[in-house]
Amino acid sequence: MAKLVETGGLSRSYFIHLAKSLGYDVTIDEPEPFRCGRNRCGDRLWIPEIVWVWIV
Repeated sequence: MAKLVETGGLSRSYFIHLAKSLGYDVTIDEPEPFRCGRNRCGDRLWIPEIVWVWIV
């Protein structure tokens, strides 16, 4: 219900604060897509169509 009455936000800090106000401690990881020359064998691969992903 708290989310329905909030004006909202799209930042990680907004959702961390929202969770804390509801009594939860969360961390949010924002992984980047695999990139040749930057990542190594064994690193996670991501679906190109899903660039904006958070892991809570």
